[in-house]
Amino acid sequence: MLLLLLACKPTKDAGDDPVGDSGLDSAPCVLTTLWADADGDGYGDPTSSSEECEGVTGWAAARGDCDDTNALVNPGVDETCNGADDDCDGLIDGADDSLTDGSTLHEDRDGDGYGDADSTLIGCEGDGVTDDSDCDDDDPNAHPGATWYVDRDEDGYGDPTSAVVRCTAPPQHVADGTDCDDDSAEAHPGGIEVCDGVDNDCEESTSEAGAARFVSDDGVAVTMTSALSGSSSNTKLAELTTDGTLSICEGTWYVELDVDADLAIQGHGAVTLDGADDNALVSISEGHTVSLSDLTLTHGSSAQGGAISCTDTALSLDRVDVIDNDATYGGAIWASECLVELSDVSVSENTATYAGALYLNASDLAATDTAITDNDASIYTVYVSGSSGGGGRSTVDLDEVELSDNVLTNYVHGYFNYADVTWTGSAKSDSGMLRNTASSPNYGSLYLSQSTLDATSVDFEDNEEVDLYHSTGLRYTPGEDATFTCDADSCGRSSTYDLGGTDSGGAYSKYVLGALVEADTTATIDRLQFYGSSSSCDLDAYVYSSTTGSGTWTLEWSDTSIPLSSSDSWHTTDDVGVPVEDGVYYIVAFGWTCSVDTHLSTSGLSTDAGFGQVVGYAYKTSASATLTGDTTFSTSTSYEMPWRIRIEATEL
Repeated sequence: MLLLLLACKPTKDAGDDPVGDSGLDSAPCVLTTLWADADGDGYGDPTSSSEECEGVTGWAAARGDCDDTNALVNPGVDETCNGADDDCDGLIDGADDSLTDGSTLHEDRDGDGYGDADSTLIGCEGDGVTDDSDCDDDDPNAHPGATWYVDRDEDGYGDPTSAVVRCTAPPQHVADGTDCDDDSAEAHPGGIEVCDGVDNDCEESTSEAGAARFVSDDGVAVTMTSALSGSSSNTKLAELTTDGTLSICEGTWYVELDVDADLAIQGHGAVTLDGADDNALVSISEGHTVSLSDLTLTHGSSAQGGAISCTDTALSLDRVDVIDNDATYGGAIWASECLVELSDVSVSENTATYAGALYLNASDLAATDTAITDNDASIYTVYVSGSSGGGGRSTVDLDEVELSDNVLTNYVHGYFNYADVTWTGSAKSDSGMLRNTASSPNYGSLYLSQSTLDATSVDFEDNEEVDLYHSTGLRYTPGEDATFTCDADSCGRSSTYDLGGTDSGGAYSKYVLGALVEADTTATIDRLQFYGSSSSCDLDAYVYSSTTGSGTWTLEWSDTSIPLSSSDSWHTTDDVGVPVEDGVYYIVAFGWTCSVDTHLSTSGLSTDAGFGQVVGYAYKTSASATLTGDTTFSTSTSYEMPWRIRIEATEL
């Protein structure tokens, strides 16, 4: 019977007995699927199962343990805020709705530490924030106490000096305040450095030197460094046919620019365009607007315009030095039918056959704060000519412009033909014609031919020959800070002054007699008149000068062989045009080598000669020949001027 019962009881093989024996005193072994439970928390590893006897140590009937090395983690425990999936439901901390120790938090979508008051949750630290004051939870820069900076150029970087504190950004403000130039969208941290005169990357150590770039008017940028990189022995020809801006950065560029477009040429840093004495630097085709700024133009050489030539162009130069160029016409600039505008420009040490500095034909000129100095030519320093015909007169507007220390072989430094000139200076600066010389001077420093001049505080000093020559033959020495006008006939205000008396006349033989005048202003003697008659000889007229009023007198002008009528009348000389200087003595005289009837007075005589006071008279007796050069006179202060004459003088 016992044997029968044993045969009916389920058993495991001895090798499967966890205690190592199969004695009759062991508990019955019921095989079932168990799960490895290494941490002994009653929940086994769902990936490790075995058929074992119930109750065997290290095995559990329940599975689902997600961390079988930690007895505190299993499906039977509560979820708490500890960064672990305590209950093994795949959800950690606040993501688990069964969380037992969570706090009331607010969603912080933008991660700025300030939460959305309208988005509440129960969670742990990191699931949200306790603060619910965010004004825009989708913008990490917007929150209470945020600092904003104005972004005028809208490049995303603000002006660091314009900080304001607001929760949300005011209009045209950004959170980044590191812009180094908030007026240029091309300048900001992280920008790419290009040749444009802007610190694009806001790093002062980054250099633009040796680079060039062209940007068309429609915004297309092209690197021009290679296209402009010539050498002193081989200049580079660049043909520019697209409207836009050419930016050239620091360096010396051996180039020839052929411009057939509306173009701005801008230098950034110390930029020199060098023609290597082989070609013009900038040649401009007709019908365009071209500007040059912040450049030095040197060593250009051409028949027309050593540095620049233009036809039918609006040409402007700003902060440009035009130095040491050479041409046949216009050492610096040659222009035909152009509007030439100069601002803060220096034109110096240029050479030419005609017009060492500027040769402008049928063109207008407007110059401000410009110095034209030390240029050298055979004829002219500045030549500006309009036309009496269909081309029209030229307009010349000079404001604080100095023509000084220029050298010519002959003719005149400033030549204005069919031009209306306005020239303005000030008492505090040199603006005018100064220290210009010529080896064979003909017409002095400034020549007006069929032109007008409106001068205000303009300097005319130390020029060789005469300061201002009018095409009518009149000559003027305006002096320092002179204000006057010239029309097509003369300059200044012309008046006629009667000297001598109207007493009965008599016959006087072989005399030279004149008024002795001490000048007290700047003026020009325009013409002289003599009242008398003769039937046997002609009349001679003279103007002499002396700085001392004695000794040898210098002959300034003469008009000989003036026909005299046989009856008393006024006889007028040719234009005199002798400039008068303040403080110098002058003799205005008439002479004859025969017998002449004239009027003689010794009382009630005028002393006003227009340009000064009559202090006596000068004379020569027994004058048997016309005076031809410097000479001496006898003088007397007994009478002012006994014979009847007139002086026409212009005061500037």
